[in-house]
Amino acid sequence: MSEQPTKRQKMSDPTVAKSFLRDWEAPEFAKKMKNVPKHRMEIRNLEFLLADAVVKGHKSVVTCGAFTSNHCRTTAVASAQLGLDAHICIRGGGEKVPMRGNLMLSRFSGATLYRLPDSISDSGFFDKMVELSKKLGTITGDEPYVIPVGGSSYPGLFGYVNCFAEMMQQGVLEKYTDIVITCGTAVTTGAIAISNYLTGSKLRIHSFSIKRPLSFIYGYVQECIDLAGLDGVKAEDLVSACVDYIGEGYGKNTEQELDFIRNAADTTGIVLDPVYTGKAARGAVEEMKNNPGRFKGKKVLFLHSGGVFSIYTDQRFDGVMTKEGSAANKVHYWLDLESEPPVGVTAKEQ
Repeated sequence: MSEQPTKRQKMSDPTVAKSFLRDWEAPEFAKKMKNVPKHRMEIRNLEFLLADAVVKGHKSVVTCGAFTSNHCRTTAVASAQLGLDAHICIRGGGEKVPMRGNLMLSRFSGATLYRLPDSISDSGFFDKMVELSKKLGTITGDEPYVIPVGGSSYPGLFGYVNCFAEMMQQGVLEKYTDIVITCGTAVTTGAIAISNYLTGSKLRIHSFSIKRPLSFIYGYVQECIDLAGLDGVKAEDLVSACVDYIGEGYGKNTEQELDFIRNAADTTGIVLDPVYTGKAARGAVEEMKNNPGRFKGKKVLFLHSGGVFSIYTDQRFDGVMTKEGSAANKVHYWLDLESEPPVGVTAKEQ
């Protein structure tokens, strides 16, 4: 689905007795998949999860996430390309399911959405997905393949292991000292941390949470380590997690956070999003300034995991872009074609 090498480079350390890495060749249908919106890392683990669903004969999938979820949007689009029916459980976004951002693309791609209460827990979310899958199976005769939130499952890990292998081919071990990851479900963190460990722990891996506590991050990474059969390895030794920049909560932002995102685009041309990468990148920059000792060196790679679609309809940026003195407020009205070009005047003066 994603445009990347389909053959994984074997990275298993010969000293590790139970390496979970094996050579893997993408199925033919996956090689042909192109043009899935690749502004998010989920497409990497979905290659493995959807391949698993197709190989097992499923004709539909069920997954879940918040109304801003990049994972749900990518699942909907990829499923449509594969001819699979997508059923998506969501929470948040108001009483009515909005037709904007990621949800617009999910609905546009033909996914069936199920609005659940905002108060539902993560475990309750999963239980409802299983219940929905069984009900659909009873009605249609085809029980959908269940994909956990964010694709956080053992098969999904391999998508990010593949990502690390690709970075190795690009010289990440030689060119950088640290990698910063945005942490939502922690599946990317777990896979990248294990991959780094199996290649000699040459880099320091940092996981900046946008909603999860330290206990969740280290707990999930430990589950990944145990599944990989890496006896005696502790999550705290493989990753440095940070929860200091969650701010007001998942999907909520301060004016300072929005300003950071706008400034990043204005000065670098790199577009971040307010839910995921914006918070993590801001946190990393703040830590570089105020706590540089947490990093192994000065060559820090930020793993951009995408998610820009929510920006297109996020009205909170209207105030950031148009406030007086903003560097982004560069709109000039030249409606009188007989007048001189409005150069050197401010929008307020016009």
